Amino acid sequence: MGYCMRLLSRLWWFEGNREVSENFGRQAIEVLENQPSSNTKAMAYSNMAQLRMVSNDTVECIYWGKKAIAIAKEVNDEGTLAHALNCVGTVYMKDASSIKKGIGMLQHSLEIALKNGYHDHVARAYTNLACLAIRSRNYQLAESPLQEGRAYCAEHNLDSWGTYLDAWQAYIKFEQGSWDAAAEEARRVLNHFRLSTVVKITALVVLGWIGVRRGDPGSERILDEARTLALATGELQRIAPVAAARAEAAWLRGD
Repeated sequence: MGYCMRLLSRLWWFEGNREVSENFGRQAIEVLENQPSSNTKAMAYSNMAQLRMVSNDTVECIYWGKKAIAIAKEVNDEGTLAHALNCVGTVYMKDASSIKKGIGMLQHSLEIALKNGYHDHVARAYTNLACLAIRSRNYQLAESPLQEGRAYCAEHNLDSWGTYLDAWQAYIKFEQGSWDAAAEEARRVLNHFRLSTVVKITALVVLGWIGVRRGDPGSERILDEARTLALATGELQRIAPVAAARAEAAWLRGD
């Protein structure tokens, strides 16, 4: 039960529904918290750390992440260890005062995942290293994990992670002024079959924002769609770029 609830939590997060995802995440912990240490229990704690990470709740992320790390080491579960190091490392990397510590934890997570062939954990480590660097506009730091991650995902058929990195590739091109290439990349992502919500939001923002600046018809409708999807996630990292793009659109039209 705990395993299935944790997995449902993860899948609903990819769907962009924070409320349902957190509900299943809490249920997984409730089922497992009085059970002996196990891989499943460690991963339920690490899943909650991930949910708190994307919600910018640093204290709770570190709390659940450290609990997951302790159990993972106790039961010799390197998969969950890689996952939990990623969660805690990510929140440390978001803070300028602990960015080096965060990068170190993320790189350690990546090393463990590569050594063991944990494909999903490898892709997630590349993704967080790249995306956090892009958000801080450290494009040089982002380049290596972004390109290595895209190549790894293509080689291992990791479509959800691959398209996510492709969307961020479009975003970085947009921020650096390569609008034609960015728009082309964003359209390619949006044409992907059964695109997950968290991937779609970034691609829509890029396409809509470029369109607004160029005066393309329908661009604000694209941003409106992105807004609806982003608000459902309840995550600042999804909502803030949409809000910025829509504010600029209003400014450009004199509103």
